[in-house]
Amino acid sequence: MEKGRLNREIWGVVIFLTALLITISLITYHPGDRSFNAPSGAIDTNNWGGFVGAYLADILLQGFGFAAYLLPIFLCLMAWELFQTKFTGFSYVKTSGYVILLISTAVILCLFIESESAREAGGIVGGFLKETVLIPLFGQISSVLISVFALLLSLMLLTQNSLLDILNGSRRRLSDLNKFL
Repeated sequence: MEKGRLNREIWGVVIFLTALLITISLITYHPGDRSFNAPSGAIDTNNWGGFVGAYLADILLQGFGFAAYLLPIFLCLMAWELFQTKFTGFSYVKTSGYVILLISTAVILCLFIESESAREAGGIVGGFLKETVLIPLFGQISSVLISVFALLLSLMLLTQNSLLDILNGSRRRLSDLNKFL
């Protein structure tokens, strides 16, 4: 096995393990666990990721809210790419697509889910962009439109397809699904 491929696969395993640990930490998040933003007198940690998992889950949920659950998916996709024989490197376009998708999802969640807790909806990132940038400058309706179109832009960057190609492919898949039903 060539050394470059072996190194890529090692990184793929490490990234996949990271995604798995983040998933476990997010799923078993407990607000009573000690963390930066939720101090408590609890000595034991309920999080299956342990002490580190409790802190990690709290930081991710505070930062991105429910959109944080996309992060392990992105990491798994990155790990999968590392195992491909045609791997040439991570493109800036796709990486930008992942970042835009994460941020636009956080903003959309904040726009549609009203919550006092940053861990819910879109977290600090989504709440900041909603309350400080989008709504004051564009209003509610335009903020929703901007966020949805940013989401569509991220899908175009990730798939490297035009919006019409994505819509036509979705339409074909739906018609194929209807044939089975």
